[in-house]
Amino acid sequence: MQSAKKQKVFFKNSQGEKLAGILHLHPINKQIIILCHGSRGRKESSLISRLANLLEKKYSLLRFDFSGNGESEGLFEKESYAKDVEDIHSVVQFLQAQKYTVIALVGHSKAATETILFANKYPHLIPFLFPITPRINLLTTQEMLAYQKLKYKKQVEMKSFYYFGNKENNFKVTKEQLQEMQELGDISSLAKTIKDTMIIFHGTNDTTIPIDESKRFCLKNKKIKLISVQGANHIFSIDKEIETVSKQIIILLTQKKSSL
Repeated sequence: MQSAKKQKVFFKNSQGEKLAGILHLHPINKQIIILCHGSRGRKESSLISRLANLLEKKYSLLRFDFSGNGESEGLFEKESYAKDVEDIHSVVQFLQAQKYTVIALVGHSKAATETILFANKYPHLIPFLFPITPRINLLTTQEMLAYQKLKYKKQVEMKSFYYFGNKENNFKVTKEQLQEMQELGDISSLAKTIKDTMIIFHGTNDTTIPIDESKRFCLKNKKIKLISVQGANHIFSIDKEIETVSKQIIILLTQKKSSL
């Protein structure tokens, strides 16, 4: 079988910003999976790239940069959960216009949380949802925990933002972003609203977002399945771990193929 062809694509989000993506064009299958990177990531991030190279053997794919990230237009400090959800919706509309059948959404870390938020806002639009290491309690993000420190609170009071990170990776966190995380809080109650098939992947050695977050979410809706990947950290740094995710996604989609 021919290998998938890769094609750079650009399209607009709901705010008129140009988003950049890479299409993996399967030679036969027009069913397509959307892959979403995590916070401060991009479409070329290790986990997304490795997963794409595995899934492209069976399906067409689109991985893209959220607005304010990578090659996409927009300011990073304007990024929000709500805006990212709308970026995903713009991706769906773009692919539908290209006559693709969007069958699955895969999001990592922050985008895993956004996969849940997307499913809540747009039920039945994408039949299969695969969050990888989602954060359920947004009050425990690095940004929110840092904001508890007096020096950062003072910066927000004076400037409406603070800088977080180190010299090599320093980024702005705005008052609006903090307010959104506070308002969203713990999203575990959204589990009951999920109408589509959702399978969560979480590594047992994830110290960034402990697997208990996903376990707690799944307890709210018995139809949501959790696949624990033994030994995996937050970025599934060992290839066999991401291969486990890929194989399970393909198996699950193949099992449900008759219902698509």
